[in-house]
Amino acid sequence: MKLIKSLLSVALGSTIAFNTLAADMIVYNSKIDTYDGKKFSAFSVTDGRFEKLTNDKDALLKDKTADTLVIDAQGRRIIPGLNDSHLHVVRGGRFYNLETRWEGIDSLATGLEMIKQNAKVTPKGQWVRVIGGWSPYQFKEKRLPTSAELTAAAPNTPVFVLHLYSGGVLNQKAMEVLGITKDSVAPKGSYYEKDANGELTGRLVADPNPMILYKTIAALPQLSAAEQLNSSKHFYNKLLSLGVTSVIDAGGGGHTFPENYQASTALAVTGELPIRVSNYLFPQTPNKEIQSFTQWMSNYNADQDLHAHMDNGYVIEGGGELLAWSASDYENFTSGRPELAADAEAELEDVVRLHLLQRLAV
Repeated sequence: MKLIKSLLSVALGSTIAFNTLAADMIVYNSKIDTYDGKKFSAFSVTDGRFEKLTNDKDALLKDKTADTLVIDAQGRRIIPGLNDSHLHVVRGGRFYNLETRWEGIDSLATGLEMIKQNAKVTPKGQWVRVIGGWSPYQFKEKRLPTSAELTAAAPNTPVFVLHLYSGGVLNQKAMEVLGITKDSVAPKGSYYEKDANGELTGRLVADPNPMILYKTIAALPQLSAAEQLNSSKHFYNKLLSLGVTSVIDAGGGGHTFPENYQASTALAVTGELPIRVSNYLFPQTPNKEIQSFTQWMSNYNADQDLHAHMDNGYVIEGGGELLAWSASDYENFTSGRPELAADAEAELEDVVRLHLLQRLAV
């Protein structure tokens, strides 16, 4: 079965034909809408392209061969592959098997019960972690969990719940493991929340610098290389099941290139990566952005594709989502806008010029 590279949905009549080769795939009993308002229920694919769109499935099936893949869509809608223009799939794949996922649930009580049950099967030394894909506004309670609630759900297992990059909540066990006390000093632009008595509440607040959250994520136990490979496979296949066939990966704090990219790179090189990934690299250390980008550029060229068989399947595109730490506006939109450093514009220009000279994207 040849790889489908593009969708041709131009309707010239009730049936659209582009060549007369035997079809590689026939899909019928589906729902298809073209951009000009026409509707079809069946199609064939030949040599990687949509050959026919029709409402006469029998006309397609009479020409099938023993090698034609025939699929009954059972009334499901067929759409082109989706591109997500800002994800963190490489990092997400590394941790997917470790995460408790809250998307789709409608109450915090249900979420806390999930943490309780997952804590029972979490291996010693690992954490229960809720990292993304949810909002407190999806809950009928309309709020974040408290540290006390997380401690009650998992008294002996460390728990970290991340809310976007605006803040997070740790249970008591997590604070003990990380050695966080009321005397701990948070990274600049963030803080450990305290109550009226000066005691820690368990909340981490980006105000607005998310480094406190990046550092917490980076401090959590990693999976082994083999486990990260397995985790990444599951994550990419989950995205594919949702119709996502290509993404732009925006790097991320606490996510070092190339060390933390090994699982996704291995899947690409062996041809097992099922979606296309365009990578933008994120410098991890303030004041060393030029050195990091220069080093990466010495090993990777523009448009260098590492995927075994997909065109543009796994490419290092350039720099982002962060280019220069001094010129960064952060993700916590509940906090005030940070004032950029005096040298921010010059540092950002240096990084952008470096990319332009190397013909890499920013």
